[in-house]
Amino acid sequence: MKIIARRIILAVSALLCGGSLWAADPGTTDGTLTVTPVVSVSLELAPTTYAFGSVDVGKSTHSLSMQGLHNIGTVGVTMQKSIQIEPSGWTAGDAAGTNVYVLYAATTTLAAPPDTSLFTSNSATKFLPAGGLNGLNDGTAGNGALPLAGSTTIWYRLDMPLASSSQAQRTITVRYTGTAQ
Repeated sequence: MKIIARRIILAVSALLCGGSLWAADPGTTDGTLTVTPVVSVSLELAPTTYAFGSVDVGKSTHSLSMQGLHNIGTVGVTMQKSIQIEPSGWTAGDAAGTNVYVLYAATTTLAAPPDTSLFTSNSATKFLPAGGLNGLNDGTAGNGALPLAGSTTIWYRLDMPLASSSQAQRTITVRYTGTAQ
């Protein structure tokens, strides 16, 4: 009995002091490998133009056809939008005013013209004045995300200035920017 008790005490002491009763396999080890993929961000917008036509000042209108934004790169992207070039004599703003317009972009899977509720939902965001960059809130793929080989449709709403210093035709250049996820 004393021999069994001694063996138990020795075994417990060996375990408590960092020893072990069974030897670990010293022939194995782990390593870590790291790789950074080289990807390409490439977007396609089709068609590249949309004409609102003649619109009265102080009125709102929305596009009757969509633009398709397609991720043709090799990685999912987070999308942002900006006004690249303001129309001569006008600036984008939070609310229409004299020579101030408001431009919205809404994303959806709809291929038919949307009703105006699309522009009051979470899938519509205003463009900031030229130089400002903000997210393209994509209702189909998360907050501004466009997955690999993903596509979305873009619809526009334009709130015309309340008054304009000229009746000359205006052109607004918008840009969509994708950043690799």
